[in-house]
Amino acid sequence: MSIRSARQKINADAGSEGNIVPIHENRDVQIEGDIRVKDSSAAAYVGLTTKDSFLKGLFTTDMHTWPLHQWEWASGKGYLVLKNGAAWEHVKVGTGMDKNGELELGDSRVDRLNADGGIIRQNDKRSILIDDFRGNMKVIYEHENDGSKATDYAAGDVKITAAQQGSDVTMMTDSKNITLSDDAQVRSVLDALAGKLYYDDARSGRTNLKGTAMIAEGLTASSVSKKTVDIFFRSSDGKGYTRDIVENGNYKNFHGLDTGIDRSSNETLTFDNFSGSARFFYKHVNDGTQTEDYGSDPEHRIPASSMAIRTSNMRRRTPPS
Repeated sequence: MSIRSARQKINADAGSEGNIVPIHENRDVQIEGDIRVKDSSAAAYVGLTTKDSFLKGLFTTDMHTWPLHQWEWASGKGYLVLKNGAAWEHVKVGTGMDKNGELELGDSRVDRLNADGGIIRQNDKRSILIDDFRGNMKVIYEHENDGSKATDYAAGDVKITAAQQGSDVTMMTDSKNITLSDDAQVRSVLDALAGKLYYDDARSGRTNLKGTAMIAEGLTASSVSKKTVDIFFRSSDGKGYTRDIVENGNYKNFHGLDTGIDRSSNETLTFDNFSGSARFFYKHVNDGTQTEDYGSDPEHRIPASSMAIRTSNMRRRTPPS
């Protein structure tokens, strides 16, 4: 589908406060094909609001056009509504290429996505770029092998620039080849999933977007959840990560932003992958000048060997007693 000019409305339009709203809440809309929005004055509004509604294809402004006898990026706008179990299966359907048949199509880009129980099935190597996300949705990935490595996920990333306060994205895969009783493997799978989600505004300290990584029984949106963990976002590049703690005090991944950690336990604390900065708070007995003065209470003291920190970018501070 090629949109050359004006605004094309497929069961959606601009509403109040910049939201994209459906025209008919109960209308089934089924689209198969890549959507191209060419001219800068053009816009596509697509509303998928029922469980039988779907878009199968790329939804993008990053396709090449031939308006002036030269190839240039299309510059139109794309707006999308995903509600009530409606699904966008993100996969290339058409055969679009450049004039020599050599240059592949670019990533899909949505200028604004309003979601409420919407589903994205990310089945294409291209990323999905969302400038403005509002609401909640699930993004479903298939994986190869046991899903514990980033390379087990062939589909592209989901990159959100800005989000409305309270927005929520669940990154989901199934339990194929995953031993759910293996905590280390489960943590690796959840962290690999988290790394497919980016939130650019996290670089400015914003926290409007909540993320969850989930291993489910199957690949349907209604599949029973088996394992979940919160997703955090790095302040350096907005990439998602987990900082799940296991019983022995080991962090799989940790990114701190001057994060305070209360050390009131005698368990060994280790970091497999540490970035950013952190402050460690210890209680002490006596005058605090000796290692053995630090423990959870005067009757319990922590030997020097009990805190193993494998990083050079970390600070320790003792608060006033």
